[in-house]
Amino acid sequence: MTHYTKMLSAAVAMAAVVALGGSTAAAGVDAKALLKCQQTITKETDKFVKGKAKTLQKCMESIIIKDKEADPGPGARLNECLTGVSETATKTQEKIGKSISKLKAAIETKCCGKDKTCGDGTGKDADCALADIGFGGGVCPAAGNNCNTISLSDPGDVADCIECAVESYVDASVALVYDDLLDLDKKADKDEQKCQAALSKNAMKYMLAKHKELAKCWDARFKGKHGSLCPTTPDGKTAEKIGKSELNFAQAVCKACGGEEKACENDISTSGGDVTGDTLVDDFDAADLGVVDPCPQLFIQGTTADSIEEIFACYRDSIMDAVDCSSALSAPTLAGGLQPKCLPSCTGTGGTVDVDVDFSTSGATPAGTVVVLTYDGTLVDIPGTAQEPSVAARVTDDITGDGGLVVSTQPNDNEDHLVVAQSDLVAYPGSNLFTVEFDTCGAVPTDSNFTCTVTQASDSGGAEIPAGTVTCSATVL
Repeated sequence: MTHYTKMLSAAVAMAAVVALGGSTAAAGVDAKALLKCQQTITKETDKFVKGKAKTLQKCMESIIIKDKEADPGPGARLNECLTGVSETATKTQEKIGKSISKLKAAIETKCCGKDKTCGDGTGKDADCALADIGFGGGVCPAAGNNCNTISLSDPGDVADCIECAVESYVDASVALVYDDLLDLDKKADKDEQKCQAALSKNAMKYMLAKHKELAKCWDARFKGKHGSLCPTTPDGKTAEKIGKSELNFAQAVCKACGGEEKACENDISTSGGDVTGDTLVDDFDAADLGVVDPCPQLFIQGTTADSIEEIFACYRDSIMDAVDCSSALSAPTLAGGLQPKCLPSCTGTGGTVDVDVDFSTSGATPAGTVVVLTYDGTLVDIPGTAQEPSVAARVTDDITGDGGLVVSTQPNDNEDHLVVAQSDLVAYPGSNLFTVEFDTCGAVPTDSNFTCTVTQASDSGGAEIPAGTVTCSATVL
């Protein structure tokens, strides 16, 4: 690389810091030091994820081999690794403690001035300003383990925030793929054990591979090599590598769990390609392995996890969410902050608010619709989830009030979006669909906090209405 090229790359990187991080630095902190601080947070978070995940994985596998009980109980293995007094548990806790110390020391060294001490100093000893490194909100923005109760006043507190959040993501991911597995007989259940190992080990490989690729992608952006939102990059290599890891995960699972043909019963689609099924009903299922059904996913609970394909999807999607949250927290100025799924959920302490959903059509009038109402889960909440009675109690059919005949209204809540299927014996008589009563977290939401989409519509004869013909709107009353 020529001297000119090095200077140009550095200039691009500094420009990215100015554009993405607000002001270039706090008084006494130059842009180069600010950039190094952010790069360190991203790099060390990835190291911590890898270190804790591998340590905890080793402990869980050791306990499963030594454990003589088929069902140790929910959370028992994870709890033993994190708080137990056995030799295995003690070594695990010591290793995790060392990983935490390394994470905090690295962040304090690169983000807290020349004296490497957070919370004091001016000039060359000044800390990087929290707003400039994406943590200017005053409290840890992440959900899990009450991390959002951690106050942020200096980069040392940021290290505490990252440690807290990442531990919750890693703990939940490892517990998901190991905690409930049956302690099978090595000889009699050899094939089931191979399937268990393929699911758990490859789930962890996928987790670490995706986190690593995202960390490399963010670092490349810090260096000014691209300006994209990871994993999307101009050359497509980050997404391609993550897709390959996902495909390898699926292929390994189907090979180990797919019966004599070593193929899953149904096709599996991944971002790296498809795995073709064999249509034979000889795969293992949740009951054979000890996998909990429905899937206790980290962010979307209650989905089915019975077949191998469903178990794979459960593990993949849960880990995908955990990695997305951890990665975004490690580079908040580039990621644009955390997605709603990563933020503390609304607990409904501020009262209630009604949201009215209406439709309009540029063609046929519908007699059946499926509407997706997306909402900000940090501002509003619906008690319960899926199709529980508490969800149905919050959705009022407005078609009947307009003169509808026999109206069916079926709501299904997915924590950040509500799906409402409605139908009538005749074309809807007015423009009203339904009203939802949300709990609020104090701040009053506005129309901009809700997005309404008609995903399906049909007329009174049952014929499908072309997509885009029927639209909807959401209004806060």
